[in-house]
Amino acid sequence: MTAPLPAPLALLEHLGLPARVAPASPAAGRLRRPPPPAYAADGQLRHLLAGALLFGRDEPMDAVHVVLRGSLKLRFHGVRDTGPLLGFAFPGDLVGLDARPFATRRIEAVALEPSLVVRLPLAQIEARAAEDPVLLGLWWKALATTLRQRIEHTELLDIRQAPLRVLGFLRQLAARQGRCQGPEGHAYLPMARSDIASHLCLALESVSRAFGRLEARGELQARGLRHVGLRCPQAAVLAPPGLRHSVAAAFGT
Repeated sequence: MTAPLPAPLALLEHLGLPARVAPASPAAGRLRRPPPPAYAADGQLRHLLAGALLFGRDEPMDAVHVVLRGSLKLRFHGVRDTGPLLGFAFPGDLVGLDARPFATRRIEAVALEPSLVVRLPLAQIEARAAEDPVLLGLWWKALATTLRQRIEHTELLDIRQAPLRVLGFLRQLAARQGRCQGPEGHAYLPMARSDIASHLCLALESVSRAFGRLEARGELQARGLRHVGLRCPQAAVLAPPGLRHSVAAAFGT
């Protein structure tokens, strides 16, 4: 049985835009069909090299993006300097709504690896949604998914012990990537340890020690540079506070 598309991809499909992705590697996916030539010619389909900026601070808040392949990191920029990482985006995620109440962006999005995204002009989407109840419903579901990810991040930061916070992050990541379907799962980590530390508001040394402690306790197993295997109880994929309870149980707390 085919799993339902995430709301942002279902939204693209409803608009008649390229939406389906098929895993070509652990890092990314591949379009099952080529994008319509007219659509690609409009510049709405963007290929990004690793390290490329999708959008930056103070740019006009005029569009959102759906990730089709690869991954991005989202960083908040304060008035003075670069702030912490807000999160990461993977295939099926909607990117760029964090600054919706403002005229300009407050975050930047950077590709962690070669990536493919679809740009959706906000004015056009909102105008069409006003006349299309199905599109409006998919739009609200996409917004809700983005909001849930922010809430889950806040829940992670409420976990005080560094190893538990890191374990919770890995389980969330595995669930988002569709790799946490049973008692055993694994997570793909395209980001650097320093990015994980910034996202979890921890020192880099604390994150490194947490990985070592979790591996020593059998909670995860390194599988090369970018993969970790981990126990993946059902509670890990539930909304908070299920996550906190599942990671605490792993340490008997």
